[in-house]
Amino acid sequence: MAQIEWFCTPAEEKKIFEQLLTSGDVVPLNSVAARPDDPPIFDLSSVPPWLTNVQFLFWLRSAGKLRWIQNQPRWRSGGTSAQFKNSVRTVETWKQVKPRKGTALLDLEKSPVIVYGRFDDDCGIAPCSLVTPMSSMKRISPAFERWVNQLIAGVRKGSTKIHDSKKRTKLIDTDGYPNTLYAFPEALKLLRKGKPCWKW
Repeated sequence: MAQIEWFCTPAEEKKIFEQLLTSGDVVPLNSVAARPDDPPIFDLSSVPPWLTNVQFLFWLRSAGKLRWIQNQPRWRSGGTSAQFKNSVRTVETWKQVKPRKGTALLDLEKSPVIVYGRFDDDCGIAPCSLVTPMSSMKRISPAFERWVNQLIAGVRKGSTKIHDSKKRTKLIDTDGYPNTLYAFPEALKLLRKGKPCWKW
C-alpha cells in the first residue's frame, strides 16, 4: 500500500484536482457500489464544499478495467497479511453498502484506483490523503504503479515535509501521530500563524 498525507487550502486542493485530470486518462468515481456497465463517474465540480469529509476514487483507465464483486464475498484465509486485511475489509464494506440487485461492489484489490480523502477541521486547512487500497500496485500493472509513484512524488515536490516519526512538528498537535505529513505553501503559511488546526 502507498500513502501520502498533506495539508492544503481549498485553492490548492482545486489545483491538485486539475493536475490529476490534465491527461484525460483519470476519471473520478464517487461510489464503490454501482452497475458494472455504468461506473459511478462524477464531475469534480460537485465535490462537497470545503470542511466537509469526502472520500472518492481516481481511476487510471489506461491501467485496466474496473473489477467488480457481484456475489457476497468471504474472508480469504490464504495469501499475504495485506490480502487478508483487504478481504476482511471487502466483507465489511459489502455488509455496509448492501449492493442492490443489478449492482456490484468495486473490487479495490484488483481495480486500478487510488482513494482520495479529505477530513474536516475548523480553520480552513484540511489534511488530505491519497491511498492505494490494494495489497500490490505492481499486480495491477507496472503503469499503474508508476502513476501512483508520480502522484506521490508530485505532492512531495510541491509541498514541505512538516512532520514524521523522527521529527515532530510544533505547528499542530499531532499527539504521537506516526505518519509523515506535508503542507502546501499557502497551508504552511496558515499553520505558521498558529491556526487551531486538525487534532489527530
